[in-house]
Amino acid sequence: GFDAGREDGIFGPDTAAGLLDFQRNAGVSADGVVGPSTIESLDRLGEQPGASVAAVREREALRQATREITGQVVFLATAPELSLLGGVIERHLVNMGVSVIADHNGTDDHTLIEEANRSEASIFISISLGDRPGSRVCFFESERYRSEAGYRMACAVSTELSSVLEDLDPTSTSGRMLRVLRETKMAAVVIQPAGENDAARASVLVRRVEAIGLAIADGVQRGIEKPDLDLTLENPVVKIPGNA
Repeated sequence: GFDAGREDGIFGPDTAAGLLDFQRNAGVSADGVVGPSTIESLDRLGEQPGASVAAVREREALRQATREITGQVVFLATAPELSLLGGVIERHLVNMGVSVIADHNGTDDHTLIEEANRSEASIFISISLGDRPGSRVCFFESERYRSEAGYRMACAVSTELSSVLEDLDPTSTSGRMLRVLRETKMAAVVIQPAGENDAARASVLVRRVEAIGLAIADGVQRGIEKPDLDLTLENPVVKIPGNA
């Protein structure tokens, strides 16, 4: 994925440019020298099943992305039973200078995806109850690829959520192939603050809706302004099967 010109066995200008490009993307010293750290990065990239040219390019795009939440456009889709939480999240995002396109009506996924992809949103957030107990933030991940922007946003939101739900189990970060994650063209996360039959956590949502909504908004801000660009596939991710 890094253009080194023809495969002629000569370390010329094109090869040097390709090497520098790889070093910048891999986060090692961009000195144009194939030293131990560069070789380790090449070995590590080859060993990671999810590594791909697309992923590396997406990480580079993240490095160059705007680090300011003000002026961002967020598409926020909330299940009707969590509309109160959705309203709190929307309010805090607006107070941060975000333009929010909100749907709190439980619109079907097909319509949501079409509307989101037609919009100018750079981030898609879905708030819904999960199919199992606990709190989690999902991003798109398949066997060969994951959304780097979605992953970092999910990690940022889960960190903030865990801080306000510290007396409960930590909010996990899960790679999934949910349709709204798979078919939206922007960075996307599905936030599941509780399971459908998780009565204990559902009651916490009601009692702490303001704090939880603010934590999610803070997580979005953190994901935009301070994404952890050093996260790699070596970080632990909870994988949950399912393509719904």
